[in-house]
Amino acid sequence: MISIKDYAEKHNITYEAARQSVERYKAELEGHIHCKGRTRFLDDEAEQLLDDKRRGNPIVVLQTDKDIEIQRLQDENKALLLKISELQDLLLKEKQITLLEAAAQPGKKGFWSRIFGR
Repeated sequence: MISIKDYAEKHNITYEAARQSVERYKAELEGHIHCKGRTRFLDDEAEQLLDDKRRGNPIVVLQTDKDIEIQRLQDENKALLLKISELQDLLLKEKQITLLEAAAQPGKKGFWSRIFGR
């Protein structure tokens, strides 16, 4: 007899996946699941039945090429950093132009200067 936890470890699946399989095939496993305290144990027949069911429903795992994805994201990150740098330079130039225009017109006061009389 084997616990559900041990069954999951033996078959490289999560405890939750093993527990769900036991619940899914509860009617077929009746009489083959034994409870001792809060732990449920599977006999050899129950273990074999769950193995057969798992083989009948294979899990398809899609693995993408992570290196290509990482390289693409790094390239995109570099391009965005360059764009940010260009925009910061443009903003700095605009600010300098605005300050020069304000200095060229000494008689004109700013909004806060007019309000507080400075």
